Parts: sequence; structure tokens; C-alpha cells
Amino acid sequence: MAITRYATVHYRRLATEGGMAVSLVEAIANALATVANGVRHSDDWRQRVETMPTDPPQSRFINNVHTDGPTAFGTLCAYTGAQMQALIDTSASAPDVNISDVRPPQGNDYLHGIAYWLVIGDHCYLVQHPRVTSKTLEDYFTWLFRKTSAVRSTQAVVLRSEFDVASVGGDPDDIMDIQVGGLVPDTPTDAGKMTEREIEERRSLGEIRPFFSAAKKVIESVLGELGASRIMNDVPPGAALDVTVNIGYRSKRRTIDRSTLRNISTQVRNLNDGDVKIRGRNGSTHGDDARLHMKMPFKLIRENGSLLDLEDARSQLRKVHERFLEDGKIVDGE
Repeated sequence: MAITRYATVHYRRLATEGGMAVSLVEAIANALATVANGVRHSDDWRQRVETMPTDPPQSRFINNVHTDGPTAFGTLCAYTGAQMQALIDTSASAPDVNISDVRPPQGNDYLHGIAYWLVIGDHCYLVQHPRVTSKTLEDYFTWLFRKTSAVRSTQAVVLRSEFDVASVGGDPDDIMDIQVGGLVPDTPTDAGKMTEREIEERRSLGEIRPFFSAAKKVIESVLGELGASRIMNDVPPGAALDVTVNIGYRSKRRTIDRSTLRNISTQVRNLNDGDVKIRGRNGSTHGDDARLHMKMPFKLIRENGSLLDLEDARSQLRKVHERFLEDGKIVDGE
């Protein structure tokens, strides 16, 4: 019997404001095909390692990458070279537990975190780790694409989150306000400000095709006797005058500016779950519930382990994409 555990799949989408010339999945394939020092990035994992200037230095890289054109799947791994791991001795009863540092086996390093991701076009699905989040993936892709010239040195990859407004009212127009807490680095301070605009709405109540005599009066009331006479004279012999009267009404209504909603979702994409609250006509949505996501079961490689079966993970992430499309939560190719 397969051993499974449930994990949250987070949805992100490449923001077009970044000005990338290709889709996210194409940029990944192009980066892997890039040659440096005579070696393709896809052929040596060390070509894909980004080392962060922290103390101690931390490294991250994409691993187990599989591309098939429309999709790309892989993991994002984070580790620190030559770092020891603390262990506790639970083998015997004693007043205190012995704690010691243990070095990894020769030629190995301890993995701090691993995330599983799937990219389809510009859609991105991620099972993240506390130390390998969607922001980590976003920053890593920025580094990799700059390194392989997929983007300019001044450009950055932005993986925008989407609000799951269906959990509030079913339509963005049902959102009354979005409350944002915490700090948003490198973004405007008014991230939570919503704007509305007034639009004119036209509704048709039906159409009427009047008889000839009535049609003539309709034309005269609109164009006057002279204008009506000109139209009547232009009707060729043997043809019948066709006049259609459309009965309807125009009204004004207020609607949320959807571009503002999208800008907010970009700006707050990396905030903690508890920092976002959406208030709609039917109630409020807090934290992670406000963002598009789905819980899914994943097969583990072994009991009590933390590593997911790669083939199963790829399949489950693909199912999330298909469900979001079927439910209308996302639009392919938009």
C-alpha cells in the first residue's frame, strides 16, 4: 500500500509586466540548453548552483528537471556545504539527553529544504518547504535567467499569486476591500488600496420590425422628413424597406478595477498567509484561503520520510492545473 501525505499546492503565474520575450516554460528550457565552459546547464548540476552570500553561504539549484515542450517539472533544493547536523541521543533513560553535531558522509551535504514545482506555459504550481518557498523559486529563476541571458540584468521574474475570489463571492466585483498587513519589500506602500470605476451597461428588451407605414414614421422621427424622403427614394424598385427598432435601456453601475486587483495580487504575493484578508459581500477570507491553492495527496518514497515520489508529484501537480482550468479559476493562454 502506497504511503501518502497531503500537501498544499500553491499557484503562481508569470507576470507579463516583466517583459520576458518567451513563456516561463520556454525560458527554463532555453536556460538548460545554454552552454557555459563547454557544458550545457542540463548536463551538470553544478552549472545551476546559485550560492547566496550569507553566513554560512547557502546554495540552491534545480534538480530532477524534466521538460517536454509544453511543461517543465523539477525540484528546487537548498543546502549549505560542509555544515553539520545536530542529533539527540534518545537510546536510554537519563537526566539529560546528549546532543551532538554530526558531519554528513564523505561527498554529501545535508539538504535544508526541497520544493516540487511544475510549470505549464506561464502557470506555476509549487509544493513548497519553509526554507524553499515561492519567493525562493522566483529569486532563483531570476538568477538563472540572467545568468543564461534569458532576461536582461535589470529584469526580474515575478510569479504573481491569484486571489481565489470564488471563496468570497464568486466574482471580483463582489470584493468590498482587501486588507494587507506586514511589509511588502520593493513594492508601493498602498498595496491594499482598491479603486472602483463607473461603467455604462446596456440591456436589450427586444426588437420590433414595424410595418411599412409605421417604419416610415420611425425614420421621420429620427432623421426628419427630408432625411426620411432621401432614404425612401434610395430604395431600389422591387425592394422592401427593412427597419428594425431595438428597445432597451442604459444604466450605470460601479465595478472594481480588475487591473488594480491584479496589481495587488502581484504586490502581496510573498506576504505571510496571515497578512492578507479579503472582505466580500458574503463574508471574509483570511490568509492562504485568499490565494489560489489546493490540497492534494502525494506518495512518499518511504515511510516516515519527507521526500515525494517524483513521478507521482508531477502527475498530481498536473491534475491541479486541469482542475483549475475546468473550474474556470484560471484561463489557459491568457
